[in-house]
This record gives sequence, C-alpha cells and structure tokens, in this order.
Amino acid sequence: MNKSIKNMTELEGIVHAEGTGGRVVVFRIKPGFDMIEAIKKVCRHYGIKAGVITSIFGSLEKVTLMVPMKGLKFPVIEHHDPSVIVVKNLNVASGCGLVNTLENDEITIHLHIVVVLLDEGSSGFSKYPATGGHVADYEPAPCLGTIEIAIEEVKGLKLIRKVDKDVNLPVTFPVND
Repeated sequence: MNKSIKNMTELEGIVHAEGTGGRVVVFRIKPGFDMIEAIKKVCRHYGIKAGVITSIFGSLEKVTLMVPMKGLKFPVIEHHDPSVIVVKNLNVASGCGLVNTLENDEITIHLHIVVVLLDEGSSGFSKYPATGGHVADYEPAPCLGTIEIAIEEVKGLKLIRKVDKDVNLPVTFPVND
C-alpha cells in the first residue's frame, strides 16, 4: 500500500474509503465537441472533484482505446501502450468510469466504454463485433451525433489518480477527506 496518501485504509489487499452520494448531473455533448474535455468542463462547472460516471451512450467520430494484450506483464508504465486501437464512426453502447483528481488537484477522467462500429448498410445494425477498453484521454474523441452522460458526485472522499508501485500503472486511490 502507498503510505504517502493519508486516510487510506487497506482490507486484505483492497484499498478503500467510504463516501456518500451527492448530486447527479446529466448532460449531452453536441457534435464535434471532445468527450473527455466536455466531461472535465462539466465537472469544473459543478465543482465535482470525485464522482462516478454511471451512464454514457451515443456516438463518436473516433476514439482511441487501450486494451491490454493477452499475456501482458507488468510493469508497462514506460511504454503505456499495451494495445491501442483507433475506432472511427462508432456507437457508444455503454460506459462507466470515475472522476478523479491528480495530486495537484487537476480533474482527470478514467473511462471505459463498449463500442460498436456503425454499419453503412441500410439495416442500421452493425455486422461488426463490439469492442471496448480504456479511453485514451491524450487523443481527441469528438462527438458524432450526441453523447449523453450521467455523473453522480461522491462526497466525503477524494479519488486520487496516481501510479501504484505494485503494478506500476496509474490507478485510483480512494481517500477519506
């Protein structure tokens, strides 16, 4: 366990903290606007520094997803590129994530989504399988038609995103205020 974060407890290998639910903010992102930047902007507007992205769906022009490769061995932080895929013209079928802060209090978004490629055929149903992964926040993910998102604020704790020395990857450390 990382001893540099105060008020963090560990229960048989589980890092945890307890908070309570707060406001729920629901919003829609218009075409052309970047999904991750829009989520951060809404969080800053409402003062949300810890939250749970409970629902996300819509369509994106493109998104960069990181998906661990079979047989991936830790540590990989030096080249955090286990398997990167860029998907274009897609339907976001589902997603969830966390609103975190870095140690400097900057908001960061940890988001995973499941996507289906949009089929240009007349049926509207995709002939392609669904795929998913961690949304790479270093590349734009512009909205195609609309993205609808619900975030529940978490009160009484902080969700700090930093590198965990055990896995050498950025992870969430829940910490009581």
